[in-house]
Amino acid sequence: MMKNDTDQQLHSVMEPNNDESVEPSKSSEEEMLSGVDFSKSSEKSDDGQDVHSSQESLVGDELVEKDSSYLSDQVVDKGDYTVTEYLEVEKGYKKYRIFIKESKVQADIDAYAMSSSKKGFRKESARRSISVDLMRSIVASSIQQSIPKICSEIVQEESLDISSQPDVEIVQGPTDNNYNATYDILFELNADQVPIIEPGDITLNVTKGEVTDEELKEYVKEVIRSIRKKEEVVDDQYQAKVEDELIINFDGKINNKRFKGGMAQNVHVTLGKQQVIKDMEDGLLGMQVGQEKDICVAFPDDYHNPLLRKKKALFRVSVLRVLKSLPVTEDSEVLSSLKCKDHQEVSDNAKKVLEHRKQMEFEDILRESIYNAIKDKYDFNVPESLIDSEVGRIKLDSAFRDVSDEMIREKAIGNAKLSLLLLHYAKSQDIKTSQEDVMRRVFEMSGNDDQKLEKIVSLYKDNQEMIMQLSNQILEEKVFKDLKSKVNVNSEL
Repeated sequence: MMKNDTDQQLHSVMEPNNDESVEPSKSSEEEMLSGVDFSKSSEKSDDGQDVHSSQESLVGDELVEKDSSYLSDQVVDKGDYTVTEYLEVEKGYKKYRIFIKESKVQADIDAYAMSSSKKGFRKESARRSISVDLMRSIVASSIQQSIPKICSEIVQEESLDISSQPDVEIVQGPTDNNYNATYDILFELNADQVPIIEPGDITLNVTKGEVTDEELKEYVKEVIRSIRKKEEVVDDQYQAKVEDELIINFDGKINNKRFKGGMAQNVHVTLGKQQVIKDMEDGLLGMQVGQEKDICVAFPDDYHNPLLRKKKALFRVSVLRVLKSLPVTEDSEVLSSLKCKDHQEVSDNAKKVLEHRKQMEFEDILRESIYNAIKDKYDFNVPESLIDSEVGRIKLDSAFRDVSDEMIREKAIGNAKLSLLLLHYAKSQDIKTSQEDVMRRVFEMSGNDDQKLEKIVSLYKDNQEMIMQLSNQILEEKVFKDLKSKVNVNSEL
């Protein structure tokens, strides 16, 4: 099993702890968990507002009475929301009612209004400038972004050992006149005790490859062939080919509406390098200097921005310049391009690259071997809900389009089992991800490019799903690193 596959498995169970690894003080923790008894229906809160009992929570213009007879009278106020536990729930489950306060949503609306308004606007004026449709979108986004965080906090504070992502049911959604929202959250608990991995009991024989002289010679030839020089194209009849570099402007729309990240200027694209998605690259091939063209793009199922997956966009593309790619034949130009003083240095550097590749291949084989050994060694009943979730995820992968349901289920069981084992091992070893880990990875992804960093931060900002995926990836890497240091590996060259 490769790393990306495992990232998805971890994601299928729960969101890892993204908080900083700092324990709250005792007084702070007691304050967070202190319950407020709302058993009387007409009490006043500290700020003088009416407080309704948990039996009748006022939301919008209606009273919420669904399953209220099973709710505890102990309501935990978390500031932006309240949590009330259900007293009577089917064995193996925990259920909570959360009430997201209007004040939290209103704060998000004000933040958006002020960030998008002209300088000097007052908050009230900025808020009035937001259209009804946009207001509804902001309200929905505020609540949707809150729920994963609330679920994560409940899991951590209640020390729940959950088997899958929780079921979230709307009890009362927000209205145009009232932004309060009430949801029921159901957690399925692990029925069986998930065993803790003992890496010292695992012994593996894994072969590590060595760079051969023949591989080195072929790679040096490949490197030299790949060295190209660029020549500005002045002939407006020249059609761009693979390896040519285009400087373009583009303006994309979905359903005739612009979208975030869909417009840019002076973008450099080298054809054949997969720097843009396939539909865009196919459309750019053959374009000429000064040409404008509409290119229809279908975002793939696994596109990095989940909001754009499977959507179709129409891009208006203008080619500003074309730099024709030409081979480098002079020996001095080759050495200059590679920043090497002689061919021996070229060979030495090439060998380092190949050795790094061999090491990465070894790491992938080792990861798969360790994970397979873990799945074979530990046996326990995996919750059906987690298996079903994993089956659904696998079926979305085009690589499994022609695979039988039986084989998909078998793989899903293995994936689900491994994800639970890794998560429980991480918990037993106190392996966590922090906000610093995520930010460090974002900086690494940018390659110290400020413009790229700004785009990545903009992409991840307020996108809980993408942040969760990145956190899971980091967590899996930490767990693998720990396991790798403890298993017995006999590697042979």
